[in-house]
This record gives sequence, structure tokens and C-alpha cells, in this order.
Amino acid sequence: MKSSQRIALGVGALFPLLVLGFWPRYFADLSQPRPAIHWHAALAYLWVAVLVSQALLVGRGMLRWHRIIGWAALGLAAALVWTSLGVARAFVRAGPLDADRLQNLALPVGGLLVFAVAVAMAVVHRRNRDLHARWMAVTALGLAGAALHRVFLFYIPGFGTPMWAGHGCLLVLEATCAVMLACEAGQGRVRPPFAVALGMLTANHAVFAVAPTSTVWRTAAERLAALPAAFP
Repeated sequence: MKSSQRIALGVGALFPLLVLGFWPRYFADLSQPRPAIHWHAALAYLWVAVLVSQALLVGRGMLRWHRIIGWAALGLAAALVWTSLGVARAFVRAGPLDADRLQNLALPVGGLLVFAVAVAMAVVHRRNRDLHARWMAVTALGLAGAALHRVFLFYIPGFGTPMWAGHGCLLVLEATCAVMLACEAGQGRVRPPFAVALGMLTANHAVFAVAPTSTVWRTAAERLAALPAAFP
């Protein structure tokens, strides 16, 4: 199997993960009037579809179409960041900033940062196929966190609270980066993308752990809540 096919297969696994994770509180009742969340979900699925198609296009040597879709995907990435901020803002404003809400906010915000940094670096390294492909794969890790958190919360015994589900989710994402780095080390060359992702996820894990009592994080959450109504 070509490396591009392996990437497409791995990223494609996000489709069922997103459905499984968001089934109990989203897909099970799509009739609720939540346009901002519907747009956000649609954009996330479209991004996964873009990642899979881009990997397959490279594998088939269709580089022209790969570049065309890649530039168009920048608008998609910007829209996904925008709706992510809107959903996070709505979550903060939905109730009091107690310890649980502060902690539950840390995971999606950390994932959004991983996603945004990975997209930016993929553009910077667009002429380096190895780095570009790895940075694009890292964007999937940024999206996976929210769904994986819910998989732990709803389906895995012993992780039935948001706190423990968050720790489990972040440990899986960190372990994924560590495995990718070990594979690269075995091939004799370790590249930056998964090392940077591991560092960002570890930092996110630290913020997640201290979020309930951190005054800095509370201030950040309050500023997020104060974003203008231009956000969905």
C-alpha cells in the first residue's frame, strides 16, 4: 500500500469516529434549530473529505487538481476556524463559568490551535511533499479530539465524566504522535510536524488539568465570551 493510501485510510477513519462521538447529542436529533452547529459539523466533515481526496490525488499523480483543491481548502479552513470560535463562544455563554465548563472548554480550544497551526505550516511547506503531507495529517488530530472525547465519555467504561474522558482522549492523541515519531525514527529521519503536535497536545493536556482553578484560563474564557455577535 502506498503512503498516500495509508494516509487516506487513516484520515478516513475520522468519518465514523465523528459520527460515533457526536451521535448521542447531535446526530440522534438533527431537527433542533442549531444552524451554527450544523454549519460547523458540515465544514468539519468536508475538511476530512478534502484530506482523503488530497492524499488519493497525490497517489494517482493528479498534482494539478491537488493544488487547485488545496488553495480552495484555505477558505474552508478559515471558515472552520470561524465556526469553531463561534461554537466555543456559545458554549462559554451557555452557563456559569464553573470548574466543569472551564475544563470542557480547554480541549476544543487546544484542538483548534493544533488545527490552525498545522494548516499554516502546511501552506508554508507546500513545496516540500513530506512536510506538507505530515502537517495536513496533523490537522486531522486537531479535529479528532472533540469526537474522541465524546467516544470516551459515552462508550468507554470508567471514563464517564468529562474530566476522565478528556484525559483519555488527550493520552490517545499524544500516543498517536509518539507512535508516528517512533516510526519515523525507525526510518532514520524524524520530521518536525508530529513532534510539534505532540508538544502542543502535551501543553493542551496541562491546560486541561489546571483549567478549573487557573485565573489565566478563566480570563481567556471571559474574553472568548465577549467576542462580538459576528461570530455564529
